[in-house]
Amino acid sequence: LGGTDVARTIRTLNAAGVPVAGTSAGAAFLSEHMIANGEDGAVPRANIVTLAPGLGLTNRVVIDQHFRQRDRLGRLLTALAYNPFAIGIGLDEDTAAFLGPDETLEVVGSGGITIVDCANVEYSSMDQVGDHEPVCLIGLRLHILTAGAEDLPDAAGGPEFVPVVVPVQQARDGDRARLAADARHPRHRRTADHVRAVPDA
Repeated sequence: LGGTDVARTIRTLNAAGVPVAGTSAGAAFLSEHMIANGEDGAVPRANIVTLAPGLGLTNRVVIDQHFRQRDRLGRLLTALAYNPFAIGIGLDEDTAAFLGPDETLEVVGSGGITIVDCANVEYSSMDQVGDHEPVCLIGLRLHILTAGAEDLPDAAGGPEFVPVVVPVQQARDGDRARLAADARHPRHRRTADHVRAVPDA
């Protein structure tokens, strides 16, 4: 579907404010670089992941799903080693990440979201290893966000990632815009959510 007239139509509607949601592989498909296939495991290894063109609603992230349930940290790290400009988002089951037009990420659900930021990686051995050999990555930043957490790290030397966490019940029932403003951080702001990435329950 990536690169087709249908994809272009969906992107046009999304840019006009229409929310787009995906579940399981549909969540991975929302970004420009999609993990189409890969091997499970915690360690990144050369050539264990296949990337394909996604819908292209954002080029800032690479999304993986069923993340901790299927032990997919290694394949997300491998994808990021090939695309270090992107932020990695690992979605647990029964958990959703809402990506707003201001590039704010909000977490809801019973699980967690794993965020991997490669912007300040000091060393990668990806160009030196053979097929299925482990890859050394030094300087990664990793965050685990749960319900009520907001924001997304800025890649490529942007400001340091500082999540805002509010009580789950308030995040569900309260005024999210007011709660974010109360955090008193200039980067914590909320607008309408236009992109949704939701894994399978």
